[in-house]
Amino acid sequence: MAELVNECVMLKDIEPNTLKLVIKARVNRLWSVPSMKNPLEFNSVEMVLVDSQGFKIQATILRELVNIFQSNIVEEGSYIFCDFDVARNVGSYKPTRHAFKLLLKEGTMVKPTEPDFVVNYCVSPMTNWR
Repeated sequence: MAELVNECVMLKDIEPNTLKLVIKARVNRLWSVPSMKNPLEFNSVEMVLVDSQGFKIQATILRELVNIFQSNIVEEGSYIFCDFDVARNVGSYKPTRHAFKLLLKEGTMVKPTEPDFVVNYCVSPMTNWR
């Protein structure tokens, strides 16, 4: 595990042509996206990850893989992620400004790490929406 921490890439440096990336990040937000066909089912689980420099990136767990990861990843948890795919962040909904997003896949490794390695860059709850 120590060797993985030394190989970590900062979120700002992620590009799709790099293989076997390792990142260390905190799950800032985590939510499920309902299916358009059946709102009682979900289509994916989405996350916003933040690293120690405060950079954020979206990460997606597709419906078929949720059972693999759902018990291992919690909001506000800190993890080391290894062996995921990187895709362009396109579409009408972008929870971060990063040009890319992460796609967790069957072989993705997710290991908990110390929760205090990342400065708490949480978004404050918004009040008085108008």
